[in-house]
Amino acid sequence: MIRIDQMAELLTIAAGADTRFPGLSSMQDPRLAAWVQILGETRYEDAEAAVLRIVRRPQLQVLQPGHVIAEVKVLREERVKAAGDHALTPPDGLPPGRWPEWLRSAKHAIGDGCTPEQAMDLADHQISAAYPNAKLERRELPASRRPLVIEEHQPRGMSSGREQIGRTA
Repeated sequence: MIRIDQMAELLTIAAGADTRFPGLSSMQDPRLAAWVQILGETRYEDAEAAVLRIVRRPQLQVLQPGHVIAEVKVLREERVKAAGDHALTPPDGLPPGRWPEWLRSAKHAIGDGCTPEQAMDLADHQISAAYPNAKLERRELPASRRPLVIEEHQPRGMSSGREQIGRTA
């Protein structure tokens, strides 16, 4: 949840970027509490990224809490899409029927900005906490899923600026 002082920072950014958005009169400005209540459980980092994305675009409307909420949703979806489901491998020993719960947890962590590896660890931890009898284990990725490193061939003395390209098979 966003704190009042963090919300003041975000509204100050909005006021600085758009002269139509009235600046805060004080830390007791009633808009601060209203915006905090409306944004609810939105993470500050997501709200900040959303506000910065919004104020960088031409706007016909003055910034409202709903704009921030919608942009946070888009931002989180972009993170999950960029990671892709292929990056998430469930652990061995996952209790029957818990794949959707595990995947939701991992995707939520990616939306929060975690790497796929961090997201899988968090999802594993949440499942282990909810189902203490589950014996979750991670195994080595098969060779077909490991990142490959391909050397680029350049004539002597020339460099492309990229000596290695990483890709996944």
